[in-house]
Amino acid sequence: MVLDYKVIIWQKGEAGKLYYILPPAWTNGRGNNSESQNKTRANCRRGCQLKLLLFVVVVVVVVVVVVVVVVVVVVVVVVVVVVAVVVVVVVVVVVVVVEVVIEVLVVVIVVVVVVVVVL
Repeated sequence: MVLDYKVIIWQKGEAGKLYYILPPAWTNGRGNNSESQNKTRANCRRGCQLKLLLFVVVVVVVVVVVVVVVVVVVVVVVVVVVVAVVVVVVVVVVVVVVEVVIEVLVVVIVVVVVVVVVL
């Protein structure tokens, strides 16, 4: 039987425990039926637990996905920055080496010319 939980009437019973007053339609006109009440309570608890579990699973999955995306973005940014720095360093080293080689060649040419002219 499908129960509409919105029409359950809650009352406090012995020792302040909450129990359901079921409409007569749920108990085939016999009024409150403790078996129906127990089934209703168990179904409600199970349903609530499943909803809570589903909510927790969804939240955990969303958090894990967000963390993975953030980590991937950070790793990509770090890799791009490292590659850029390496490229800049290599370019600077090549330029400096080329300048030094050109200066050394100029000095060697001047020395050779002077030696040839003097001798």
